Amino acid sequence: MKPNPIQGKLAGLSILVVEDGADNQRIFRHFLKMAGADFFIVEDGRSALERALQDESIDLVLMDIQIPEIDGYEVTERLRNAGFTRPIIAVTAHPLQLEKPQGAKAGITDFLAKPIQIETLVQTIIKYTRPEPQAAAPEASPEPAPAVTSAVEIQDSEPFLLSKYHNNQMYRSIIIEFVRSFQQRIEDMVALINDMNWEKLGFALHQMKGAAATYGYPQVSEIAAQMEHTAKEARRDVHAVQTIRKQAEHMRGMGIRMQSGLDGFENRTV
Repeated sequence: MKPNPIQGKLAGLSILVVEDGADNQRIFRHFLKMAGADFFIVEDGRSALERALQDESIDLVLMDIQIPEIDGYEVTERLRNAGFTRPIIAVTAHPLQLEKPQGAKAGITDFLAKPIQIETLVQTIIKYTRPEPQAAAPEASPEPAPAVTSAVEIQDSEPFLLSKYHNNQMYRSIIIEFVRSFQQRIEDMVALINDMNWEKLGFALHQMKGAAATYGYPQVSEIAAQMEHTAKEARRDVHAVQTIRKQAEHMRGMGIRMQSGLDGFENRTV
């Protein structure tokens, strides 16, 4: 078994995580715990402000940009104006070249792109909390490839679908949790389609898009991106409603293939 490359790497550090998405919270919780960090998660900008200004033990802040009440840039700017000097790392799904100018103005220390690359996350935290002048700085987290949103379906030929991290022990438990909850999430999305609640559906799909990529299912992430685009179209185009229903059924089928892949892999490893 390969050694865990992040095990204990962040021991002794206190990290404030500002993230409202349940999947990303789960990912941060799983890997920061594995790396040995102490951490606290808040879901909105106002709570982030209060916690950061009151807790002097915080070594670094991981700041999602799209958060409720006050966005990540305004939170950062207020913290800097209040004298907060510790590193603030922005986490965003938007193109970094578009985000960096505004981030620099607000006082962001650095950026990480979603989907989150776990080893890059840990390396970046180490870079700004335990600097070693002669050590090579980690490369910036690569930006995710833009999702294709024009096609309704992706051609699938295999009866099962495995995460690209299926052999990585670090990911095993959260992959299992993601796959086992997947069909219920599809049912929840279908209910939102039936209710024509496009705003809430779009939020759920945005979360699914990033989570699936982080869990190692880029095919699922791409379908979620297509559906997110279609949900926007459905607000003004009745024909898009039928399209998104077909996409949801395709997503349901992918969930079955994911479960088959997980079952088959677990049977081979018993």
